[in-house]
Amino acid sequence: MHLIRALRSIAALAATLGFAAVASAQSGPPGPCCCPGDLDGNGVVNTADTNVLTTVFGPCPLGLPCPADLDGNGMVDLADFTIITNLQGACCAGDLDGDRAIGANDIIIMSACHFGQLCPPDQCCSFDYDGDGLIDAPDVTIVNANVGPCQTGCPCPWDVNADGTVDATDALIVTLAAGECCPGDLDGDRVISNNDVTLLMSLGGPCPPGMICRGDMNGDSNRNVTDVIILTSLVGTSCCPGDVTIDGAVNGADVNAILALIGTACPVPPGACPADLDADGVITAADLAIMLGNTDTCCRADVTGDGLTDLSDITMIQSNFGPCCPEDVDGSGDVGFGDILAIIGAWGPYAPCPPYVAADLNQNCSVDFADILVVIAAFGPCCP
Repeated sequence: MHLIRALRSIAALAATLGFAAVASAQSGPPGPCCCPGDLDGNGVVNTADTNVLTTVFGPCPLGLPCPADLDGNGMVDLADFTIITNLQGACCAGDLDGDRAIGANDIIIMSACHFGQLCPPDQCCSFDYDGDGLIDAPDVTIVNANVGPCQTGCPCPWDVNADGTVDATDALIVTLAAGECCPGDLDGDRVISNNDVTLLMSLGGPCPPGMICRGDMNGDSNRNVTDVIILTSLVGTSCCPGDVTIDGAVNGADVNAILALIGTACPVPPGACPADLDADGVITAADLAIMLGNTDTCCRADVTGDGLTDLSDITMIQSNFGPCCPEDVDGSGDVGFGDILAIIGAWGPYAPCPPYVAADLNQNCSVDFADILVVIAAFGPCCP
């Protein structure tokens, strides 16, 4: 009987707060959890999800879930491309196994797969493993240090030919690619600027023998006025194909910029049109597809965002143990009346405590109206 009374009280409370309409609008299967855009459900939004979105481009099927329609307009279109690109990254930072919770298994994955590794290089310079702007002997050394089979489920950026093993072939490919990632980018920010010109002027003179000669723009083994003139003509350009905003990265900002330009004819010369990636003289959806392939890679285990997976990331993961969306008690992917019913099903005090049960959201060793209020306050999609 107390459950019936509780249900009636909850219904009245929800109606008073206007949540009945919310629940009605959210009827039907929930979207991917723990974040929209994770179309393959692996806990991270990346180019694989973009590929999934591409395969369902067009109107949503009537009466069926349409998780790729991220803006809810009934169509999977270019606007959804923009949204999914801006969402690139881990759905729940530290959730390395994609189970929508942060726990001991994530620590195990961190230790076995990622610990001590630099983030994989981005698309602008895929073989620059030490991030110094050069593909050179230290990068080959890094490849050789990782010789062996790639561990299943772990990043393996040194497997250049993607055959599942890091070996001499990969080292040879990197060796043959030796050179500057971006000729003239002397300060390593992936954009040619006046600062690079200033640095080149300070480096003037013959190139050191047997070394990559940064700033030798015409390849004559000497850095002089001619190189300064060439570099000056490149000021304001990016090293990264698709970096329309010229900020040194290919990301959601560039997608927004190219969407605004679709259908626009390019000025002459073609080099003045960084958004025309296929060089056909006009900005089209084909350029957008090329750009999406160039978006910077994410580093899921780098929870702190410092470019390295280390003890600070493990500490942060440990400090966030628990579900990514604790209010989603029934694990449906959103917070709604199903979670209230799950709380009622666990109603009352419990022991031993701790550990806390999932329905005890305020962790007071009792499942009660306070927990229902927590759920009501979080009504909606379950996203961080």
